[in-house]
Amino acid sequence: MTEKSPIKVHWWNGRPNFGDALSPLAVEFVSGRPTQWAGKEEMEVLSTGSIMIRAARAYGQPRDHRPLIWGTGMMSPVRTAFVPHVDFAAVRGPITRTLLDLPPLPYGDPGLLIARAATTEVERGDAIGLIPHHGDFKDAATKGAIAALQDKGELRIIDPRSNDVFAVADEIRACRHVFSSSLHGLILSDAFNVPNTWVAGRAIHATPALKFMDYFLSVGREYREPIPYEAIEDAEKGTRGASAVPYAARVEETKDALIDAFPKHMKA
Repeated sequence: MTEKSPIKVHWWNGRPNFGDALSPLAVEFVSGRPTQWAGKEEMEVLSTGSIMIRAARAYGQPRDHRPLIWGTGMMSPVRTAFVPHVDFAAVRGPITRTLLDLPPLPYGDPGLLIARAATTEVERGDAIGLIPHHGDFKDAATKGAIAALQDKGELRIIDPRSNDVFAVADEIRACRHVFSSSLHGLILSDAFNVPNTWVAGRAIHATPALKFMDYFLSVGREYREPIPYEAIEDAEKGTRGASAVPYAARVEETKDALIDAFPKHMKA
């Protein structure tokens, strides 16, 4: 390995999605090295995303190397046979740690670090942003609700179906409030201290709230039930008083903890 050799990172790349595209950028930011996509059997790092299942499936038996888990979470409980065969630097939150029966370790989603990696200046405006989960564009009910809100022209629809993370981040930064059914829409809003509200999107997982609660606990965010798309219009009326997230200090501490947790021997 050289100081500037690419780190082999695994992330879900089945379709453009800014939440998944956060993973290599976060690793590049913290390591100072380039990254390249690798299959789960060859990966050196598993980072941003609810993809712990990828490690569970590939490392149930020892391999010739031990990948690093740094900030990864899960959508639902996974078999734990892989735990002795990988190295844990951080996980998304305490639910992931508890389900894997891990010792105390740092929590946090590495997507938060994009706020420190961003180099552009964006002025906070008065726009209200809406970030649907990419699956919401496929479901008839949620797709219709998005279209109805878009037709009224009162919200800025921020499309998550993009690998241009910084472009999506800039759209979020320009809003005074963000509504999102995408977890990483909430995470990036938190990262940039933009007040935000969780929206109930299409239920595409058996335990859809697990990953949200896991992240919320990692930054000391109060758990509140997600609101339906139909409630966004009324909820927007009550957003004018807030200009920052109340747990912003904890978010910054989490960013620091993630940076400190990344192994020094993997940094440039």
